[in-house]
Amino acid sequence: MIQLLPTIYFPGTCDAAINFYKNCLNAEIQEIIYLDAAPTDYLDELDQTTPEKFVSYSEVEIFGTTFVLTDGGENEMTNQNFGFTLFIDDDTEIKRIFQLLAQDGYVTEPLETQFWARLTGNVIDKFGVNWNILTRD
Repeated sequence: MIQLLPTIYFPGTCDAAINFYKNCLNAEIQEIIYLDAAPTDYLDELDQTTPEKFVSYSEVEIFGTTFVLTDGGENEMTNQNFGFTLFIDDDTEIKRIFQLLAQDGYVTEPLETQFWARLTGNVIDKFGVNWNILTRD
């Protein structure tokens, strides 16, 4: 099998991000592997500043799409060059999700009517992930 999955890297905040997406987007955890499950000899080689809930690997399903979320990666990752577009048919639901994702994040485009969508807006959540949210008529 060959499969392509979008992956989001976090700087030690992946566990908190998974819980955030569970709350905002009803994300379902398919699999989660914490670093503390690693063999002792592997753990002995690690930096002692590794967060307690360091996520080595996880698969999370959000609205039918599986994402890999991880604290892994040697270099600091940025989420500036990509984002996710979320289509929502219900106006009440789009407003609810938009507000939840904006908590402790920031709105780059407020939710409003445009010629291409009944409602559309853009928010960068508190983990730096860019969300373009719009209605699909």
